[in-house]
Amino acid sequence: MCNRTRAISESLRDFQSRSRDERAYVGQIHLGLGEYRSATALFRKNVEAIVGDLTYERFGLPQLPPCIQRYCLVLCLAEMGEFAEGIVRGQESIGSPSPSSSR
Repeated sequence: MCNRTRAISESLRDFQSRSRDERAYVGQIHLGLGEYRSATALFRKNVEAIVGDLTYERFGLPQLPPCIQRYCLVLCLAEMGEFAEGIVRGQESIGSPSPSSSR
C-alpha cells in the first residue's frame, strides 16, 4: 500500500471513530433531554456501525461501546412505547457470543 493510500485509510478510520464517538455523546444528550427520536437515530447508526470484530473493541473506554449503545437504544425505544423493536434489540445484545466463547 502506498503512503498516500495508507494516510487516506488512516484518516478515514479516524473520521469514522470520531463520528461514532460524537453520535454516542450527542445521543446521550438527546436521551437526557427526553428527545428520544433524535437519540434513537444516533444510537441506531452506532449499533449498525459497530459490528464484527469491532463488537469486542473498547475503543479506549472502560465499557464495551456496543453494549452501551444498545442499552441506550433500547431505553429510548421503551420510552417511545416501541417495545417490539426494543425486545429484538435487547435480545440481539444478550445473544451476542463473548469473544472467549467463540474460540
